[in-house]
Order: sequence, then C-alpha cells, then structure tokens
Amino acid sequence: MKKIWIGGYTSCGNHNEIAMIENYIKEPDYGLTEKIEEADIIIVIDTCLGTYQKMVSSFECIEEILKRAKIEAKTIVSGCLTKGVKFELTERQKELLSKVEIVKQEQLVPYVAQMLRGTVTSDDFDIPYSVNGVSISISPVSGCLNYCSFCKSHYMNFGLKSYPFEKVESLAYDIETIDYPFHHVAIHASNFSLYGTDLYGKPRAHEVIKNFTSPDKIKYAYVGSLINWYPELVEEIIKNPKIKEIFISLESGSPRVYKLMNRPISLNNLIRLIKFIKKERPDIIIITEFIAGYPTETIDDLKRSIDLVTELDIFPCFIWPYENSEQIPSSTLPGHSYDYCVEAANYVKRELFPLSKKFKDQILNGEMFVLKKSDKRELYITMLINGMIRNVRFDQLDRDYQEEEVIPANIVKPKQFVKRKF
Repeated sequence: MKKIWIGGYTSCGNHNEIAMIENYIKEPDYGLTEKIEEADIIIVIDTCLGTYQKMVSSFECIEEILKRAKIEAKTIVSGCLTKGVKFELTERQKELLSKVEIVKQEQLVPYVAQMLRGTVTSDDFDIPYSVNGVSISISPVSGCLNYCSFCKSHYMNFGLKSYPFEKVESLAYDIETIDYPFHHVAIHASNFSLYGTDLYGKPRAHEVIKNFTSPDKIKYAYVGSLINWYPELVEEIIKNPKIKEIFISLESGSPRVYKLMNRPISLNNLIRLIKFIKKERPDIIIITEFIAGYPTETIDDLKRSIDLVTELDIFPCFIWPYENSEQIPSSTLPGHSYDYCVEAANYVKRELFPLSKKFKDQILNGEMFVLKKSDKRELYITMLINGMIRNVRFDQLDRDYQEEEVIPANIVKPKQFVKRKF
C-alpha cells in the first residue's frame, strides 16, 4: 500500500480540498499517514500569499518537507502560492519549486482523482467546490480587480477569473443528484460580486446565487464576500428567502482610514446599503471584518470602527491586526509595530465582546435542525439560529435523535459541542 501525507503551511485554513481528496484515498492501494518520512506521495495543500512573510514561510515549509521526505517520494504543491507573484523569486525559492510538482488550486482535486483512481468523472467538477458534512461550498470566481491599498493582489498574479456560466448551471443542476445529505450552500470568493465581469462585461453574481439556491434540496445559503455592489445583486439578496447569511467586509469605520484603504465603495454608501438590507431582511445575519492598527490609524479612528459596528448591529466575526507586507501601497505609510497592531485588535475584541457574545448566545440557545447521522454514530447537523448557519458535529449524545428533528441547542453540554474539523 502506498502512503499519502496531506498538509502544508497553516495560514487561512480555507483549503477544504483535503475533505474531497480523502474520498479518493479509500482505494485498497492507498492510505493516509501522519509521518512525512514514510509517505510515497506528499500533497502540500495550504500555501499562502497573504503577506510577503507568509509567502516566505510557505517556502520554508516546503523546504522542511523536502528535507524529511524520502528521496523517491512525489511532492505536489498547491494552494495560493501557485498563483504566482509579480516580482522575482530568489534562486533558492526557484530551486525549491523545481523539486516539486506544481498544481494550481482549482485543478488539484481532479489531478489527485486522476492520479489515484486513473480517471476523472463528471463528479470531479471544474468549479472548485467541497462538501463538508451537510454543506456544499462553491467558489465560482477567484481574484479581484479593486487593488485596495492593503491587499496582496498588488504583488500577486491575482487577476479576475470567472468560471463560465454554463459550468455554474451544470453544477447547480448536478447538486440535486450528488449523494450527500446537504441542505446548505456556501457561495463565496475573495470578491464574489465581480463574477462575470471578465467574461461577459457585466457582473452576474446575482444569477449565480439564483442558480445555486434553486435546487429543492438547498434550504439555506451563505454568500460572501460581497464588495462591488450593483442593483440586481441587492435585489437578489433582498428577495431570495434562502439567503440567511452574508459576508460584507467593512475594514474600517473611520472615513479617513477607509479612504486610505482605496475601497471600491464609499463608506457612506456602504453604511446606507447595510442599513437598507437590515431593514428589508431583518432575518439575514450580516458578518463583517475589519483591520486594527492600519498605518496612521489613531485610537480615535479605532473607536469609530467600534462605534459603527455597534450601531449597525452586525457580527464582527474577524478582527485582524494589520500586518505589513512588502510591495503593497499601504507599506509606504507611517506604520505601527506589529505588536501594537495585535494589541489594537485585542482592544477591539474586548470592546465588541458584548456584541460577539450576543451572537454566540444565539448559537448556544437557538434551534438546530438535524439533517444526517453517519455510520460512525456521529451526528452532523445544520443549525439555523436567527438565520445564522453553522455546521457542527455532536459526539456521545444523550439520545438517538431523528433526522429532520428540530432540537434546542442548549440541551447539549458545551464539551460535546464542537465545530467539525477537516
């Protein structure tokens, strides 16, 4: 039996291809191993270009893996590093890449299926997708065109790439026939709003949402990240009852800092948009993120962000400390130390704790809809709590719950309440 090791540099953790690849490692000729030293095939899924330093760390990870690997082992590298960068790599970095096989992230699953199984079928869709428990996660577009001043796209080959709408329609049609018990679809990308701009001269994200939520088996939808807004997209978000959760990146509540960030929509227009959505669809949960410690940001700027999130009553799911990176416009501004940025982010988290706790309490005290029980006596469920969707696993439950049973979340002890891991 050949042994396969899957892993890589731990960064954003968004590379869910591992859950799909494991489906192909159930053949009698292959098995997973946790030891690089005994692997015949090494698949480095998670590489990063989030900052210049994370790119360097990805190369360091590859170098360490090659040191530990058997000479005859085949090493495959995927993830964001395969997008390429706009500047010259060092000779050592070029040498490392020459020793591995580079497979682009969107091609990795079909590539592994071909390698392990010998064939690629219609189940290995061209559009990057993954199935996690009771949800299907789909990314029909990659890249962005906005060039916000803090964004990695300034030094990456990070152009916009939409998958043809015919493929979107085909995958939406196939959702009904996929042998998984999911009722939840997550449609997301770094800037999903721009879908179609590169192929059709106009954004068609609203049509993608309509297609992926049309199958009868899909009951709930999450959509993000929504940055470039246009009327048809707003209308679809408002009128589509299956949309329960959306992601809108705020980044800063300070008009001065927000302008320095070079965002594609003005702060005033974004605020008006969020208020409009909340008025028309109060059941939709709006998740947001923002950066703490941005260059030239003052404590007053930071407090403006805190006040705005509180005023809008949106879920501050991600609060990132600013991390400087070479070759991006914001690196030319007078910056704070990274330690200060971490301290600023922690300050924001403390200030917004009551708002975060409100949403977490909804999770612990809401209702959960049981969708599927696995053969391993684990229960995979989708929770709908005031519109917020969460996929979780319960082990060692107090009784045998029935599928499609609605249960209160607070009957399960906290130690038994865990997010599903892949």
